[in-house]
Amino acid sequence: MGFERAKPFAEVQEAEPPGVPPTPLTPRIPWNLLDKQALRLYNSTRFVCEVSMRLDVSKALVAEGEAIPFAGEVALPETVILGERVLFPGGAKLTGTYTSIGGTIEVCGEMAFEASARCARCLKTAEKAFVAPFDALFSLTPSEDNPDLYVYDGAWIDPLDMACDTAQLALPMRWICAEECKGLCPVCGADQNLIMCTCRIEGDIKHPFSALQQLLTEDESEV
Repeated sequence: MGFERAKPFAEVQEAEPPGVPPTPLTPRIPWNLLDKQALRLYNSTRFVCEVSMRLDVSKALVAEGEAIPFAGEVALPETVILGERVLFPGGAKLTGTYTSIGGTIEVCGEMAFEASARCARCLKTAEKAFVAPFDALFSLTPSEDNPDLYVYDGAWIDPLDMACDTAQLALPMRWICAEECKGLCPVCGADQNLIMCTCRIEGDIKHPFSALQQLLTEDESEV
């Protein structure tokens, strides 16, 4: 009794009903194999996300005073500045070193990230790239004398809170898409970057205090 050679997945085809002409072969992969591949991909991705940006404190404790390099990425949650949402579509890339100094771990380096928010002048969404330095201390216990001290669990350092604070300090208080942005017309709401609006000129002619407003504008520009 012989054994039939197993066909590759690309040749596997369900039988057609009687009288129906055969259809071209299409690749078919068993669902159980797909499940295994998806699970393997999920586990590998989860390992990278959870482990790649945790700093192994034992390495620093064994070589106290030695700067240990690291690099990785973290996903930054959205934040709000002056009522406006700020998103971080690409996360943040951190590079730097961490060193055991006494009872603390010093983590320093640079963080590169992109942020997206609405322009305060034209209200259009604009993205900007930032590179911000960080220099933080991690300890096993919090300190009332040093509120900027971060706490770690004794085995690993999670830099997410430090990364969020670094991004918050690097962001401008007022989001402007470009310095030359003219904004919206306060009268008709037209985007003055796209069209020439005459509402402001007409308003200045009809406004009885236009001369005083011009003097105040000049004084503010001189300060």
